[in-house]
Amino acid sequence: MTRNELLLLIIAIIIAVFVGGTLTTFIIYSKNKHNQLAKLGAIDKELIKEYKSDHKWPIFNISLKAIEGAFAIGFIALFAFSINLQTKGNKFVMGDKYACVCRSSSMSYKNPNNKYLFTKHLDNQFQTYDVLWINKKPAEYDLKKYDVIVYKKEGFDIIHRIIDIEEYDAPDGKHRLFTMRGDANKNDDAGKIDYSMIEGIYKSHKVPFVGVFFVAIQSGIGYVVVGVILVYSVLVYFIEKDLNKVSIERLLKINYLIEYKGRFNKTKYKINPNYVEGVTVINNAETPVIENIINTKTQDNNKPVIIKKDNNEYKIEQFNITGQTVKEYNDLDTAIRDSKPNKKKIYLEVTKVKKNKKKLDK
Repeated sequence: MTRNELLLLIIAIIIAVFVGGTLTTFIIYSKNKHNQLAKLGAIDKELIKEYKSDHKWPIFNISLKAIEGAFAIGFIALFAFSINLQTKGNKFVMGDKYACVCRSSSMSYKNPNNKYLFTKHLDNQFQTYDVLWINKKPAEYDLKKYDVIVYKKEGFDIIHRIIDIEEYDAPDGKHRLFTMRGDANKNDDAGKIDYSMIEGIYKSHKVPFVGVFFVAIQSGIGYVVVGVILVYSVLVYFIEKDLNKVSIERLLKINYLIEYKGRFNKTKYKINPNYVEGVTVINNAETPVIENIINTKTQDNNKPVIIKKDNNEYKIEQFNITGQTVKEYNDLDTAIRDSKPNKKKIYLEVTKVKKNKKKLDK
C-alpha cells in the first residue's frame, strides 16, 4: 500500500466513524421515539395504515424481500470472490483459461503513430477495468506478429501486442524474442521478452467495465465501505425487527389484530373484523371536552364510558388512560384534571368495545 493509499484509507475510516456514529445515534433516537409514541397510542392511525399497506400486496412484499435477500447474498458473494481473487494474483482460473481485470489504459485506443493498427484493422482494444479472458499460451512458434499476449515482468502482468519477432540461436535450439507495445502507446515496451515470460494469449473475449467492482472492493477504501454496509445492514435489520415487534404489540393491545396459531404452531396475526376504527382517541386536553365521549364516568363507578362513532353508540368495556409523560391513569376525570394546567395531550386507549343496539339520532 502506497503512502497516498494509506492516507486515503485513514481519511475514509475517520469519515465512516463520524458519519456512522451520527447516523447510528439519529436512527436509534428515532426508533426509541417511535416506540414511545406507539406505546402511548399517539400514532395508532399511522400504525394501522402502515400495517394495511404492508399486507395489501403479500406476493409483492415477499418478492421484494426475496430480491433484497438475493442482493445481500450476491453482495457478500462478490466480496468473498474478490478477496479470493486477490489471494490468487487476481486471476480466476477455469481449466486452461483464466479471467483477469485490466488495470491499465495502454490498450484502450489506437494511437495514430501506430499505423499498423489501421492498415491491419486491429480492433480488439479493451478499456481499463474490463474483465479479459486469457487463453493458455500457444507453442512458441505458433505465436504471430500482432497477437495480444500477457507476459510477466518484475512481478506484474502486462497485456500488450507483439509488434516484432526476432529469432536467435541458443544451445538448445532456435528461440524467439518478442517486441511488445500497447496500442495506446507510441513507444515499445522496455526490453524484449522471451517465451518463458509469456503467461497467455488474449483472443478478444471480454466483459466491459465489470472489473471496477473488484478493484474498488480490494482497495482500502473498499474494505471500509463494505464494512459500513454490512454493519448498517445488520443494524437496520434489528431496528426494523424491534419496530415491527412494538407495532404488533400495540395493534394487538387496541384489538386491531388477533393472534392465532398457523402451520407448525407458528404465531400469526390477522385483522380483527370487529375492530371499530377510530375508537382510540387523541384528545386536546385544554378543555375537559373529549371528542366523541358521551359519558366520562369511570369503570370504578360501575358506569360505562360511551363513545359515538359513525352515528352508532359503543360501550367501552375495557380501557387505559395514558398521558404524554407516560403516566398511567386509572380514570378519565383525573387525566383531564392533570393535563389541563400543562396543556398536554391525553390518550384514551380502548382495548375492548361493544356496539350498542340502538342507533343514535343524527
